[in-house]
Amino acid sequence: MLILFGIDPKTHEGVKTMINKKLILEGLLPKEYGKWFRNLLADREEVDYADYVTVDSADAEIALKNAENFLDKIRNIRESLIKEMEKHTDDNL
Repeated sequence: MLILFGIDPKTHEGVKTMINKKLILEGLLPKEYGKWFRNLLADREEVDYADYVTVDSADAEIALKNAENFLDKIRNIRESLIKEMEKHTDDNL
């Protein structure tokens, strides 16, 4: 998604920052989606790097649903941006 804006973050922190800066602050993505992304990333990092971390099934279901919603929204935004870019390209021909 960020590639469409010429943005290629090199770290997870960079992705998180640029999602906030380019998608949320510019109004393409609701704030709650940024919160979901930050929480999902933090949870993944905790499970990957901390000792003895467990996730119960209810929390996993919520995380999965939030991730699915996030991806659906990103796909919709991406498709709209691509159509807009194609329209501008066609208009300039």
